[in-house]
Amino acid sequence: MSGIQDMRDKLAQIQLVASISGEPASRLYEEVLHELTAAGFIPSRRAEGHALFPCENADILGLPHIRLGNFGTMISLWIRGPYDLNREKAEMAGLTAEELYERILIGARRAAQIFERFREVASSVLVSLPIDV
Repeated sequence: MSGIQDMRDKLAQIQLVASISGEPASRLYEEVLHELTAAGFIPSRRAEGHALFPCENADILGLPHIRLGNFGTMISLWIRGPYDLNREKAEMAGLTAEELYERILIGARRAAQIFERFREVASSVLVSLPIDV
């Protein structure tokens, strides 16, 4: 397996889900959004919540990015387009594919810490990160 394919597969494993509603759901969502924005991600409103781009032009170039969704009784975070990780496109954004991958992993780790803090008030919390994260 090539290095780029391994990074794509690992990005595809990232999934955070909390079965939670009401004020705690709003707090979880806002804390994740705030933390990732503070970490340098660029938020963009979407129908289900927000896209969080790891760098300028990631949306235009079609690079992988974090999605944060609020589905009423569920808050979810996943990677949009994990298999779109591409060396040439990353370089067009001013990064290597490895740097882009690392930025996304850092964001996912930070979000996972917040999801874990809400475990006691949520009905359930699923945190799926690659083994070496």
